Amino acid sequence: TFWIQESVPAGTEVVPPISTSDPDATVNGQFLFSIVSGNTGNIFHINDTTGHIKTTGALDRETIPSYILVVHATDQATNIADRRTGSVTLIVSLSDINDNTPLLNFSNGTTFWIQESDPNGTECVPPITTSDPDATVNGQFLFSIVSGNTGNIFHINDTTGHIKTTGALDRETIPSYILVVHATDQATNIADRRTGSVTLIVSLSDINDNTPLLNFSNGTTFWIQESDPNGTECVPPI
Repeated sequence: TFWIQESVPAGTEVVPPISTSDPDATVNGQFLFSIVSGNTGNIFHINDTTGHIKTTGALDRETIPSYILVVHATDQATNIADRRTGSVTLIVSLSDINDNTPLLNFSNGTTFWIQESDPNGTECVPPITTSDPDATVNGQFLFSIVSGNTGNIFHINDTTGHIKTTGALDRETIPSYILVVHATDQATNIADRRTGSVTLIVSLSDINDNTPLLNFSNGTTFWIQESDPNGTECVPPI
């Protein structure tokens, strides 16, 4: 097996020169190389006389992680029917680079409703899942709320994506929260890390938790004349 990075440019040599021994003389001991199987998309080219194998275009580990190449070396006997072929199977595997951004399972603007009376610890958003086809730490991620979490009233589990309340809610003070959630992969090189983002809305449904408040104090006195006619307004609008 030979390993190359999926990001290598076209023309990269992926297999050291293949050498062949054949003790026959003249054309019987001369040979040409060919790839006869496994070269999906003709992504590899073999020099038929030197045996160098190089890439011809862009590779993508997430589409094809490895290639199983069957290479033939065929001698050049004058009579084609007499030609003999040696064969070897080589595996070219692609090592991952962090070339995919995490994709979150909710659309921007998705709204979730909870009651303003829900207790501390209420889950207000179903678990957020993320897809990232990269391998190892390049495909592992941590969640965070980066905006909109007024008063830190929500907590997100950085590994599971569960969002829960951390305290008392009050619709009359803040009727809804616009949360920006990030999922950041854990590429070894911090500069290479990629972040997916989604904006979620958590809206509070009302409960009847406020008593009507009248605009006059108890005992407020209003004076009218005893001679005022029927229909006289005696108290300003309450």
